[in-house]
Amino acid sequence: VAGAEGGAAAASGDLQVIGNATVDVVEQLGVEIVLEARLANFPLTLSRVDANSAVASGDNIRVATSADHLHFFDTDTELSIR
Repeated sequence: VAGAEGGAAAASGDLQVIGNATVDVVEQLGVEIVLEARLANFPLTLSRVDANSAVASGDNIRVATSADHLHFFDTDTELSIR
């Protein structure tokens, strides 16, 4: 499982396009949104997405972030890999 911090990555200005993802779940958290998505059938959690973003379940989105803001987790142990 992978996760990316959208707001922090956007602020850094060092964005790299990862690919296109399909949004499964949109969780509104006040000033930010957390997205659960699939990138090439790979589960992806995107956090710190601007709450003003017009995104809904089923939408296809382009994912871009900084490598410094990517986090990977073992699906069996749920421990951080990086």
